[in-house]
Amino acid sequence: MADPEKAAEIEQAVAKAKPSPTQPQARQGQAAQPGAPSPPQVIEDLLRPGGRLIGSEGSSPKIRVIKGGLRDAEKLFAQLSGSGTRVTGTSYPGQLVRLPNGGTVGLRPSSTSGPPTIDVTVQGLGIREIKFLP
Repeated sequence: MADPEKAAEIEQAVAKAKPSPTQPQARQGQAAQPGAPSPPQVIEDLLRPGGRLIGSEGSSPKIRVIKGGLRDAEKLFAQLSGSGTRVTGTSYPGQLVRLPNGGTVGLRPSSTSGPPTIDVTVQGLGIREIKFLP
């Protein structure tokens, strides 16, 4: 599913959407701590530990495959999106979060190919999707 159009579709949905007035800063995971690493560094540490991409290569180098299920996907998504703002009013088929320094992360409980998937649109990371396979 090598699909640069998917990333463009997500970005367009984010651009059109307005933050929910009841959740302007909906947070997941832990609250930010003073002196905590900036979100780009946290994301880099989570998705490229030691400089190597997590998981194994899927159908393309930008699709990563990790052993796990929906609960594992939800845990990683909470870590990735913890400092972001939930995006509502889009056609994205799951939870979508705009990150403070640009980009988005989204969690789809199931994907076209089946497994739970995290979509990542952060430039320079080298990851577009993370699929969780049993």
